[in-house]
Amino acid sequence: MDNPMHPSFSHILLTGFKGCGKSTVGRKLAARLNAEFVDLDTIIEDLFVTMPQSGGQHLSFREVFRALGGDAFRELELDAARHLATLARATDERLVIALGGGALMRPETREILIAVGTVFYLQVPLDEILRRAHQTGFPAFLENSPDPAKEFIELFHRREPIYLEHAHRIIDLGAALPDAAVDIIVSTLNPIC
Repeated sequence: MDNPMHPSFSHILLTGFKGCGKSTVGRKLAARLNAEFVDLDTIIEDLFVTMPQSGGQHLSFREVFRALGGDAFRELELDAARHLATLARATDERLVIALGGGALMRPETREILIAVGTVFYLQVPLDEILRRAHQTGFPAFLENSPDPAKEFIELFHRREPIYLEHAHRIIDLGAALPDAAVDIIVSTLNPIC
């Protein structure tokens, strides 16, 4: 359900499970709105480069997760959320922000991100998410799992209630392609953004 307690903000945050299209839809939405696109995963990658463990290497967020492990990665994600919040406060431009699939799971990170703007949950059915994961790969933390598909499904069922609870808007995308997804989101913007 929509969260009626949220005041209007200009920044748009896209959340949802891996494969729902946050980054792809976010880039297209930003272009449509003449806004700046920001990907939390990119901020994580940029912050990792400054860490001693990186050796100055620029790694993808998947590789960062592998290098740090889950707990240290979530700490870095919290730092990235703080960085993003500072950026959002400092700009006069509307931002369209793609969050990582697990970014809202940790309460401290969630609190920071929700305060940045309006959170849209890009809801895609589990069967479609699973189909996409088989094409693009499962999350890095499931790579050594004996049954990554089963764990992926369990993770979906743990995360979806959090997305539903904390999103200000739920956008049911079904299996919509990115351009259609942007149209759906834009059709909901005027009353709140």
